[in-house]
Amino acid sequence: MSIRVMSDVWDLSESTGSARLVLLAIADSCDHDGTNAWPAVETIAKKTKVSRSTVQRAIKELVALGELRVVPGPVHIRSDHRPNGYEVSFSRGFNLTPRDATGVQSDTHGVSSEPPRGVTHDTQPVLTRPDPSKISGFFEDARKALRHGD
Repeated sequence: MSIRVMSDVWDLSESTGSARLVLLAIADSCDHDGTNAWPAVETIAKKTKVSRSTVQRAIKELVALGELRVVPGPVHIRSDHRPNGYEVSFSRGFNLTPRDATGVQSDTHGVSSEPPRGVTHDTQPVLTRPDPSKISGFFEDARKALRHGD
């Protein structure tokens, strides 16, 4: 929850009505810099008490205003269950310093321009379904063990 970003929405946003309410709900979910908001459309709809289609329309309106960016969701969640990510940013430049694809701020203002440290990509694939060839072998071994035990 970011009070700073929510305050920026109240003070700087040009959005009105449901779009403003949706932006406040997203700002309530993000970090202090306006990033890392991952609420599902259904969650936003419940929080704002508007329909899913109204939330989707509001998101399109906010993107067109330049106050919201839709980013890919976290890769550790299955793609068919993965929510979009959102970044709150005001086109007038009062709120966020934009980041490039590597996560390094493009306008440093005294921040080091060194690349990020640590793991910057997935090193292992995420398995969403077990390998059938390994499962069938497991069951064959279990059946043989049960037969010999009788």
